[in-house]
Amino acid sequence: HGRPLEPADLVDHALIGFDRSDEMIRAFSQYGAPVTRNSFRFRADNQIVLWEAVRAGNGIGLGQEPLADRDPLVEKVLPGLPLPVLPVWLAMHRDVRGSVRIRRVADFLHEELKRYSAGAASGANSAR
Repeated sequence: HGRPLEPADLVDHALIGFDRSDEMIRAFSQYGAPVTRNSFRFRADNQIVLWEAVRAGNGIGLGQEPLADRDPLVEKVLPGLPLPVLPVWLAMHRDVRGSVRIRRVADFLHEELKRYSAGAASGANSAR
């Protein structure tokens, strides 16, 4: 089918997405690609499995841009398409919040996630 030139072209390609959630259907539709559950050639409910399917060349899927930028097995489709900014949450059980060791790990993760997010927003994570 060649390379998609606009979001509507995605419906003619092998797509990768969630099995039970309609989140991917809504995301593709929001960008002008009216897909249904049956539009997805490969479906799973695990994001790691979905990402590995993309990496293996099983079709077009969604993933974090900084991860895609660092992966030589993945190429961007529709690179000019503006992507939504999604929230990132760092959570811990309230029973461990008082632990000094857990707090150090949480603080470290907080700083690294801020760096990762800032790099994604600026495009600084691109390895290619």
